[in-house]
Amino acid sequence: MKKNKNAIVSFVVLIALVALFLSIFFGKVITNPNSFLLNNTGDAIKNYYTYAYFINDNKSNTNFEGMNYPYGENYMYTDCHPVLASSLKFLQQYFPNLSNYSIGILNFLLIISIAITAIVIYFIFMELNINYILAILGAIGITVLSPQILRITGHFALSYSFAIPLIIYLLLKFETSVKRKRIFFLLTISIVFLFSIHAYLGMIASTTVFTYTIISMINQYIVDKKINFKKHVMLFLSSAFPIVIYFLFVKITDTHTGRTTNPWGILECHADPRTIFLPVAGPLNKLKDYFSPGIHQTWEGWAYIGFSTIIMLLFYFGVSIKSSIKAKKIMLDKAWIDNLPLRNLLIASLFILAFSMFLPFYFNMERLINYFNIIKQFRAIGRFAWVFYFVSTITLIYILNVAFQKFLKKKRNFIAYTLIVLVPLTLFIEGIDYYKNMSQEILQKPNLFDIKQTPNTFREDITAINPNKYEAIIPSPFFYIGSENFGKVATDESIYKISFLFSYHLKLPIIGSYLTRTSIYESKKIMQLFASNFYHKLIQSDLPKSKPYLVICLNNSLSSVELDYLKKAKLIVKRNEYSIYEINIDTFFENSAMKEFKDFNNIKNQLFEKNGFLVSDTTLYFSFVDFKEYHSGISFSGDNGCYSGLQRDYNKIFSVEKGKLKLNKKYTARFWMYNDGENFGQDCLGGTIFFLKRKGDQVEWLNPFANAGSSHEINDKWSLVELSFDHADVDASYELQLKGSDISEKTFYLDDLLFYDNDLKIYKILNTKNKTTLFKNNHRIEIQN
Repeated sequence: MKKNKNAIVSFVVLIALVALFLSIFFGKVITNPNSFLLNNTGDAIKNYYTYAYFINDNKSNTNFEGMNYPYGENYMYTDCHPVLASSLKFLQQYFPNLSNYSIGILNFLLIISIAITAIVIYFIFMELNINYILAILGAIGITVLSPQILRITGHFALSYSFAIPLIIYLLLKFETSVKRKRIFFLLTISIVFLFSIHAYLGMIASTTVFTYTIISMINQYIVDKKINFKKHVMLFLSSAFPIVIYFLFVKITDTHTGRTTNPWGILECHADPRTIFLPVAGPLNKLKDYFSPGIHQTWEGWAYIGFSTIIMLLFYFGVSIKSSIKAKKIMLDKAWIDNLPLRNLLIASLFILAFSMFLPFYFNMERLINYFNIIKQFRAIGRFAWVFYFVSTITLIYILNVAFQKFLKKKRNFIAYTLIVLVPLTLFIEGIDYYKNMSQEILQKPNLFDIKQTPNTFREDITAINPNKYEAIIPSPFFYIGSENFGKVATDESIYKISFLFSYHLKLPIIGSYLTRTSIYESKKIMQLFASNFYHKLIQSDLPKSKPYLVICLNNSLSSVELDYLKKAKLIVKRNEYSIYEINIDTFFENSAMKEFKDFNNIKNQLFEKNGFLVSDTTLYFSFVDFKEYHSGISFSGDNGCYSGLQRDYNKIFSVEKGKLKLNKKYTARFWMYNDGENFGQDCLGGTIFFLKRKGDQVEWLNPFANAGSSHEINDKWSLVELSFDHADVDASYELQLKGSDISEKTFYLDDLLFYDNDLKIYKILNTKNKTTLFKNNHRIEIQN
């Protein structure tokens, strides 16, 4: 009876302390959750937008319609909190005004999840028979230092730090419960639920259960020479079923094809010892920066476990080594951790930590990852280190509890109680900086998805525009982020927020994307929208033409192509930061081939012959390379082949000797790269393209760099790439190079390279049996005969 009373009292104290903590840092957000945005830039504004648009504006229940217009995107790929968004979308049928509070609901859940984390960890400690005071303080300390809190200002769905502790708690309950079927059901449902929040949370949970099961089986066999198959099969199924359910659901609901099977990031987004054992905030972080400034800690790998946890691990593994030597076998010390499931969890977390550190691939075996496609799909593997964070800190509290009991038995009560207060306090102190700046910044960011909280000018523009008159929004500067094969980031990031807000409030989709793993074929067609009008654009037949389109553009940072299109658009409103235009979509498809031929005919008599071309000035430098000597079997111009090479190598494509170029002039290279092949040309355009400047023994990579996938100039299976530099050094020579990922197995194909003085116009008429082609500075303008 007394134990139950103490448990109730300690639980109430925990709730009170957590409530006090949250009220200090997030009090205004909790009481007015619909009045703020936790962040309003980058991934944060995008994730708010996809969530809010799906609830308020989306017609489909599974295909997100707000971006990637006219194709949309499966909502499981949009980071829109699928389970929450779907639930609120359903409830909105009965509560029509519910969507007005969708941001507030999300904000409230994100903040309250911090309290849920502390509660779940407290339950873990109750399961492990930890002293009540230590359980309370340990739960709070671990929660405060949790690395997932750093996601609450951007990757919202990843900030639910109760996810991993929940799985740990259910595993511990599974081992001790007489009703294992019930816990099996709860464990399976919990992982399915986590998958429905975010695929990474589900996969981390499944991986934790799977790895724990393997360790448990091995340990049981070593000790007992037998395995409890029924128990371990249940655990295997609880880790496997959710994965099958998730991928089946995505497969059934996904109408898009051609997603990349080789997403970027696995070489960069992993953990390492610096992200686990070195602080990223707090007082010790200042010492780290003082003694070792400039240490690189990859953000995706942040999972700092705390100074006290590091000391505990050193102590525990030290005594385990001593015990192993004494027993003449490898073992974890049982005197300090007599709970077998916790020991198994600790071993399992070490293996998961190794995986999060990209082991064993990290040791000059990176290319081996190409044979593990399932691993590559979860490219930000540094997130898996969160398992080690929670297991190691829980282990810290467990060992501290053992020490506490030892000191009590020796009548050293002062030391005992000092330890169980100070050690959790160190976790709290190291994590508190996470919250200080965050809480202040949140209060400066009103909820812009509530029309009443938007600036007056923005509200006026939204009110003045009749959305029923328009088909969709075209952002400018244009952005397309998603397929990793065709796309470009905006030259000014403020266009993201402006586009999302206009899209949400006007209920109009965006021709553009800020998503992940979009269809390669869809991205190719959308990127080609801004190609020169003498190229046939595949998206033409996909875009409705009954209504005009809105162009939401910034008043700066626009390309020459975008400015040309705005000249053909009708200005609706102009503000200090942005302008809004109306444009007929046919403007993007007006074939200008005849005009180009006409313009050429008007000036051809003023041109001069040089090296088989007609040029505007024979004194200006140019060079054209058709790579006829190559026999790759692929060719842009219909010859035998083109230049080809492995992306992983440094490929010298073209060079200019010292003294060839005039000083203080700009020079440009234009060339065509093959964009077709398996899975709509996946990775064909990979690699960084740059000019290398050589001067004696000095070597310099010149800015800007280029990527073929960011080119709008797409001519069927080929993309035109352009790269320029200013020549201002008489002793310099130059090389055009391409370098891709070190683990890439892909071959690239490049043809018809033109290098020329920017002041030069270069023409040539190319006649074939069925068409006449005008060569204009390496553009190919065709008229059918």
